[in-house]
Amino acid sequence: MHRWKEGLIASAVIAVCLYGVVAQFSPEGQPIGRLGDIPAIAMGAVLDDDISLRDIETPPKPRSLPGSFGRKATVLYTWSVACPCILDLEVRLRKLHARYGQAQGVAWIALAGEPGEELEALRAKHAKLAAFYPVLRDPEQVACRRIGLRHAGQVAVLDADGRLVYRGAIDDHWETGKAEFLEAALRAVVGGNKPAVGQQERRYGCEFELPASCRADDSAAAGDS
Repeated sequence: MHRWKEGLIASAVIAVCLYGVVAQFSPEGQPIGRLGDIPAIAMGAVLDDDISLRDIETPPKPRSLPGSFGRKATVLYTWSVACPCILDLEVRLRKLHARYGQAQGVAWIALAGEPGEELEALRAKHAKLAAFYPVLRDPEQVACRRIGLRHAGQVAVLDADGRLVYRGAIDDHWETGKAEFLEAALRAVVGGNKPAVGQQERRYGCEFELPASCRADDSAAAGDS
């Protein structure tokens, strides 16, 4: 009986530890990652963390995230092989990049935050899209969660000082995209102004580790159009 009790206690301790590492949740009931709670910076705060991620080059190289920021602005774009919205958004992003690219002092960086995606799959998707942006691997979501992005297809805009000035969706619908949230933010920041809208809660990409959640807000978006 004594050994049985010891075994039961040990099992309970292990279960609690695993829950704390693997299945932590925010007060809203959302998973906060396998590494524990990585607090997101607030709107208007500076992202000055010394975050280093590996790219998808051959061989992969470590790249400092702050060291990759643009002269006037930086777009951080959450990316995934599996999420179909990435393909839908590519054309719109290309048009924006043509107007707000390196010549305008804007850097574009994709963060691959889906834990299970392999390096070769990331390379193949990047090549298939002929994507203009570099992809940095963030399978443990260190950067994504610090910036406050939990879904593929979301963006954050940082100004010249690395200050978070926009966070959320690229536009108002994954397919039609009438309200250009990202474009408005870039126009303001490149012009030396503060974006009129700092955050949009709407999202339509897959939540990392929950791919079935893709386009979950379609009905709400359609109702607002």
